[in-house]
Amino acid sequence: MAKLLEAGYEPWLSSRDQALCRRWLSGLKQQISELRFLRELAGAPERWPKRAVSRHPMRPTRRTWCDWHATVEAARAAEIAWDDCAINVGRRAELALPASVDPRPFRLFVGALGMDDAETGRSLELYVRLFDPSGSARRVPGTVVTAVVDELRRGGYRRDRGIPGQLSATKRVPNATFAAREGARIYERITTRIRA
Repeated sequence: MAKLLEAGYEPWLSSRDQALCRRWLSGLKQQISELRFLRELAGAPERWPKRAVSRHPMRPTRRTWCDWHATVEAARAAEIAWDDCAINVGRRAELALPASVDPRPFRLFVGALGMDDAETGRSLELYVRLFDPSGSARRVPGTVVTAVVDELRRGGYRRDRGIPGQLSATKRVPNATFAAREGARIYERITTRIRA
């Protein structure tokens, strides 16, 4: 994982048995270039160049189904022996806490991650993250943790403790319809509790 971080990837999600990293790309040309990079250097991490972490686009582009299809086809054509395929969608909000608690905002992200794994098959998981958007390890205040964890526990989420300073939890769901409904519900419940 250290080599991935040096190559410009950033920590994204973690659980007890795995850690996922990501790199932001803009457009199909960057995606194809990055796929070529991974194909040529995957077996020799000692040759990976040191790169800066790419920043999340300030104005995200709403992707069409044609864009997603082109991305998947580029991954298929990359001649990489993928172990799994994942599609992630989510919603985020900047949440300002009372000034007496912490004057700086935290970011809430509620997402759904669909996986098609060669060994374990298909799965769909909801995840909730509350963290400092500046990238620092500033911890979520205890009063906020108590309120959010209460909502997560009621909803059947399992809390993860993989990334310092973040509050994160996951929940397996049976299908996309349930994921959309439950994702909207937990997003509304958490934002309401924090803003109350």
